[in-house]
Amino acid sequence: MATTTAGTCSTGRWNSSSTTAAPAGPSNSWKSSPAQYAEGHPDGVLHLRLWLLGEAGRCPEGIAQAIALNEEEPGEWDTALARLLERDGQLEAALALLRSSTHHLADLELADMLIQHDRPAEALAAIPTIAEGRAAAERRERERAQWQEQDDPWGGVGEFAQEPPL
Repeated sequence: MATTTAGTCSTGRWNSSSTTAAPAGPSNSWKSSPAQYAEGHPDGVLHLRLWLLGEAGRCPEGIAQAIALNEEEPGEWDTALARLLERDGQLEAALALLRSSTHHLADLELADMLIQHDRPAEALAAIPTIAEGRAAAERRERERAQWQEQDDPWGGVGEFAQEPPL
């Protein structure tokens, strides 16, 4: 477990399930061409970059980049940002971010972070019930539908027109 003081980025355990650098499964095409993998998986590469900035002790730089990414895609970078905040000694800010996050892994990351800091009762309370998890998934799906680009310029949000209006 990493112990930090405010403003000091320490090295230690980074346990973000969203920072995988290689695809799961039997396909290892990324090994033959890292450039192809990076081109096909930009979010994975960005998560890896943020993790590496934390490992290198460059948390303020990583935090700034994660905040910028979060402005473009609200909620999608909350887990990476929270881990960087934690490493930078801003545990309560990281916990507050995860508690308010819409990211699908935020509850698990929150519980993991609380366990790492010897707060098991809070970690248990942070894990949602099945009903709460379903409600959160439905809310995320509605939010995602609002952000999706329309392929059909004549269709409304989340729908497609049969033919263009004349």
